[in-house]
Amino acid sequence: MRLEGRVAYKNEDNRNVSIGEMTLFAGCDPYNNSYTVTNSELEWHVRGGSSTNDTKRPQKLNLKKNGEISDVNLLGLGSDDDYILNPMNRDDTDIREKFLMDFWNKYFGSAESNFNMSTGEYVEVIINGEYMGLYLLQRRIDRKYLELDKDKDILIKGKPTWEADTVEQAYEIIYSPYTSEETYEILSTYLWSLRSGSFFDIENFIDLSLFFNYSVITDNSGFKNMFYVLKSDGENYSVSLVPWDVDISLGVTWKKDNFAYDYDQSMNTIAGRMEYDRVKGYVHYLELEKGEENFEKRLEKRWGELRENVFTSDNIESILDEYQKLLEKSGAKIRDKQINGYYYGGEDTFKRLKDFAVLRIFKLDEFYHY
Repeated sequence: MRLEGRVAYKNEDNRNVSIGEMTLFAGCDPYNNSYTVTNSELEWHVRGGSSTNDTKRPQKLNLKKNGEISDVNLLGLGSDDDYILNPMNRDDTDIREKFLMDFWNKYFGSAESNFNMSTGEYVEVIINGEYMGLYLLQRRIDRKYLELDKDKDILIKGKPTWEADTVEQAYEIIYSPYTSEETYEILSTYLWSLRSGSFFDIENFIDLSLFFNYSVITDNSGFKNMFYVLKSDGENYSVSLVPWDVDISLGVTWKKDNFAYDYDQSMNTIAGRMEYDRVKGYVHYLELEKGEENFEKRLEKRWGELRENVFTSDNIESILDEYQKLLEKSGAKIRDKQINGYYYGGEDTFKRLKDFAVLRIFKLDEFYHY
């Protein structure tokens, strides 16, 4: 992917926005199953939080045609005008996020009650003639991507904070057909109240809990790095969760006020969402009132189902091997590391990622009494 342009103005976040052109060369475009060259007018700017200080920075792309937004299907990701370039700076294997996104979307997100994470494909990026390295070109999670009802449904995102005293401090409105005041009033009922656990899509939360614990995505345990979909049935809302930004996972963790690779700490961590007790409490009520299975039993039952053909050594290894083969055969990984180096000084290797991803299965077997 080649971006050519110049800084034209500052946006509302005081970030420089460049205007120019994008050219994407695809050796075998998944959308067309052939070699393609795609051109588009483009506006782009640096996005993200702490990663904006890195040499290889995340970018937000807005595709245009004659100055107006224009939807284009890039690499089979679906037709959109809005894309992200994810530098994967906290993952020396360059595999974690794509693996977890594809894994969720294949086995959980496409289920009737759930929703897909962002999806992405690898690209090498050149900006104004300078080779920047390997990125993951991703769709953004928004109303269009999740195919939400624009007249009824609500999409919000947890703010980058671990603590919040008000609903406004905790959640950012991504889409709502209502005013901000009306939306936050709805959120107070369905996410902030003591009885909020009763509004969660239980099947979604069970799958998320298993996925969360397997991946050890502890940076997603609070408000941050999580989307909330409030889907209306005309009277009430059902809350489903969609993970986001899962690079701190599978051996990568937070340690001593910084990102670190710690295989043992991550392996021995039991990871869970902050809503866990509320949802568990509601399911306990259903157990007492209606004789339904308790939450732990439902988790164990679902884990047993997934162990048949999803969480198996052969399945996990085959998926990871495909990504590694692609990165090595293309030479993209070597080119990227030659200029961007390794964040964890050689500790975070593909072999250790693969070992972790397989052995974590057996760790959860113990936890869920499989």
